[in-house]
Amino acid sequence: MFKTVFDVFTKVVTFTMVGAAVYCFLFFPDASFSVSFIWQLLLSSFLTSLGTLLYTESSLKVTIIKIIIHYIWVIVVVLGCGLLFDWFNPNNLSQILGMVTLITAVFLSVSAVTWRIAIREANRLNDKLMEYQSQNQKEE
Repeated sequence: MFKTVFDVFTKVVTFTMVGAAVYCFLFFPDASFSVSFIWQLLLSSFLTSLGTLLYTESSLKVTIIKIIIHYIWVIVVVLGCGLLFDWFNPNNLSQILGMVTLITAVFLSVSAVTWRIAIREANRLNDKLMEYQSQNQKEE
């Protein structure tokens, strides 16, 4: 379970760094940042990664609901961190919409990469299982 959180965390950090670079380029092109900004991104990435604890074996309908809850969690955490750490002006609608757009892009990117890796692993395991079953049938 914690391996999954850490795995997602590494993906979130990677995509968040790219998203932060794009956001800063668009809204704060002349700004310089302190090292604390990196810690802030790591904290928000960790908190959003905790949303993966929602995912357990369940029906498609329940999984879709969990994805929606996870997405809302990510939005709340990142916007909350943004307010706490002054990443954007809460009175500037374009900055808020920019944040939500980048949050959505990071969420979709991390989800796509994670699902693709999971599908590849499932296919690999299925191939190994079929190979094992085929070998056992030949021995009988």
